[in-house]
Amino acid sequence: MDTDNIMQTKQTYPEAGNWHEFDSFIWFKRPDDADDFCIYHLNHRDSGLLDQSNADIIREALKPFDNDVLFMEFSHWAAGWINAVAVRVNTEAYKTLCGIIDRLSEYPVLDEMEYCEREYEATLENIKDSFYQVKEKIDKNKLPEDWSSYAHTWFGDNDQSAVESVDDQGGYPNHDQLLECISSLWPEAVNTK
Repeated sequence: MDTDNIMQTKQTYPEAGNWHEFDSFIWFKRPDDADDFCIYHLNHRDSGLLDQSNADIIREALKPFDNDVLFMEFSHWAAGWINAVAVRVNTEAYKTLCGIIDRLSEYPVLDEMEYCEREYEATLENIKDSFYQVKEKIDKNKLPEDWSSYAHTWFGDNDQSAVESVDDQGGYPNHDQLLECISSLWPEAVNTK
């Protein structure tokens, strides 16, 4: 099961019973009237920040229609998991989903602020994670607890390429970028041995 092939084209509206056409798909515990539902895939194990953000916005928009909406997670031994929503066709929930699909066909981001916040948080985590690259040269005990947010600001002012999102996973500074940042902000933390 290829996750790229099972994610819908954003410009098309899913039809009732569309899940019958999915390859290698079994819907356990489906409702008795499952043929009245369409399934729309939200995100999967390998989704980037944009798909994760849009999936959360779609979930929020469809929450009020709990009688006509089922949020589900499907899994496959090779492809991992896929979050999806089953929506009863010809209902207000379905009209809402179609409206969202229309928006996505014109612009791929449903909520700029939410997406930017998600990107920022991912970049902060990536900055922390990238510390392994310089751990031999930097005494981490001499850095403030929230050093990654200071580093993010420094990169924004001095080397924006270090915090530009890579593969929709947030920014990730390389060894030289991180060493220059820490040396500039906290010279006392640099091991001179």
